[in-house]
Amino acid sequence: MWPSLAAKLTQRLGPVEVLTTTRTGEGAGLAERLARGGATLVIAAGGDGTASEVADGLLRAAAGTELGILSIGTGRAFSG
Repeated sequence: MWPSLAAKLTQRLGPVEVLTTTRTGEGAGLAERLARGGATLVIAAGGDGTASEVADGLLRAAAGTELGILSIGTGRAFSG
């Protein structure tokens, strides 16, 4: 799934870097690091928790980085 998704994102957005989390809370730190490093867009692919963590990290960085959400979690509360 990830290789085909990354290929589609690359077609639309240009080069992408795919990072994965292995534990709860890790998404916030990754997002904050990326934003402080100059990323202009961070896309959270997962469920509500992943999206929330990434949003928290971007807000902490206060760098104006945009947040994209690919709702592929089990609950899909954000996607309606």
